[in-house]
Amino acid sequence: MINVNVWFFYLFSDLLAQIALGKLSKVKGDDDDISPISLLRGLWAPIILFYHGGPDTMTVLRLEENQMWSRHAIGLLTQGLRTSYVLILTWNSTMRFSLLALLMLFPGLIRYGERVWVIKSISEKKYVGFVRIDENTIRKISSVEPNSEAELVLQAYSYFQTLNPLISNSQRDRSELTKKIHELLNKDSAAHKTFKLIEIELGLMYDMLFSKIGTIFTVCGSILRLICIACIVTVSVGFFVVKKPDGHLKGDLPITIILLVGALCLEIGGALVQLGSDWAIVWACKHYPSKLVTPVFHLHEFVISKNKRWSEVMGQSRLNFCNKDKPTKSHLPPHKVDLSIKELIICQLGKISQNDLEGETPQAYTIKRGEWTLEKYGLDANWSIVLEFGKSIVVWHVVTDICYDSEPKSSKSVPNIVETTKILSYYMMHLLLFCPTLPFCNNGENVDKFFEEAQFNGEKLACSLDEKGNNKWEIMSNMWVEMLCFAASCCSVEQHVQELRRGGQFLTHVWLLLKHWGATKMLEKNASQQLNDKEDRELELADVVEGCCC
Repeated sequence: MINVNVWFFYLFSDLLAQIALGKLSKVKGDDDDISPISLLRGLWAPIILFYHGGPDTMTVLRLEENQMWSRHAIGLLTQGLRTSYVLILTWNSTMRFSLLALLMLFPGLIRYGERVWVIKSISEKKYVGFVRIDENTIRKISSVEPNSEAELVLQAYSYFQTLNPLISNSQRDRSELTKKIHELLNKDSAAHKTFKLIEIELGLMYDMLFSKIGTIFTVCGSILRLICIACIVTVSVGFFVVKKPDGHLKGDLPITIILLVGALCLEIGGALVQLGSDWAIVWACKHYPSKLVTPVFHLHEFVISKNKRWSEVMGQSRLNFCNKDKPTKSHLPPHKVDLSIKELIICQLGKISQNDLEGETPQAYTIKRGEWTLEKYGLDANWSIVLEFGKSIVVWHVVTDICYDSEPKSSKSVPNIVETTKILSYYMMHLLLFCPTLPFCNNGENVDKFFEEAQFNGEKLACSLDEKGNNKWEIMSNMWVEMLCFAASCCSVEQHVQELRRGGQFLTHVWLLLKHWGATKMLEKNASQQLNDKEDRELELADVVEGCCC
């Protein structure tokens, strides 16, 4: 419901602002003298233009809109001219209200222009507020603030600027990248800390792509923000001080006060949001050693770090609603992402990384969906993974449900591998049924057609798993981790980024983890290929030189 409301207000805010400015352009009547009401409403035009700039936490609703920055630039031009036209119509040199309206025009143009600036920068892959920080400085500050939220933010930003997941072909320092991957995957309490770093990285990614957070930490952005706040405060104070025009203004005065107070709260609130964001830690690190560094760290530690960065839940769905004999709800309450789930994923990837089976890298692991598990445990069920991916999910979901229902209640009372496997199974089914933007998503009708066959095959596979004894749940948990990784790698960067806008999916966290996990191997492969190409070119050059000498 919240997403619907945000979408509705975002879609109609620009339209309503345009209509309001259009109405205000007719405030002057046929008389030569400007009425008090028209004079007061002339102040509304630049305030509405200011609201046109939007909040700091959102510039666009969809990633594709960043490519349409020219449309926003045209909007700035047309609305700016329309606002100027209203000021000209209502101008009265003897009234200070006109001066207040003119002064309010500056923050209106600045805020709307700031929005266009950010959108244009993103379309050109020039992210506002993104700065390079020396690794030695990060390590020095981390040692000063150990085991703090600020230390985690700096570590996450260090990984982010080194791994650069948004730019696939960016130039990376090979030695630094290898070191970062080693640090990320070899920490104490690896599961909790690793996913916390991933969580912070995704927050930084969202801020760069969908918000204006970061602009205040640039020289130009800081100056413009100070000008905006100064102008709005001056106009607000001036409005209460100057003499009001004579006339019946009982209805318009409260509206003007509300507009001014709203603009002041929006500007100051936006500045506080930016100062309390993770980018404030990055800015403080960039300007280290500065007297402002410690206060910023303490503000972040005691105020901002208490807030949740994302929902921390996984959607849950069962498939039994397709079975007419046992109708059940398909959409279950979401489940919190427990530490056991994170530990299972890290443990699985760790085994793959250590074993490095037959020379296959963790990056190769992301394009599999169960082969490694079936081969490891000698389970003859390849038929279940050569199916269409959505059908494979259905089959293994049925298997998990059958095995879970046959488990004694005592094994379900505490979080363990049984509960963790069931949660992953229900999450994958939720993605299959209720996330239409994902490439492997299916609809209820297609699942219904396949359900009877899946139930028959699932019962047969469940019997085969029973023969594995205590390894049964380990096999299923490993299968679901593999399928989860495969699902994450199936989605493009754009699809994962769009999920960030919707509040974030745990699938996106797994995707970024895999992106980091396979970065070193891919870089080594590219470096090896470049070395081979260089040797080939040198051999060709030697042949040419030898031919010339002959």
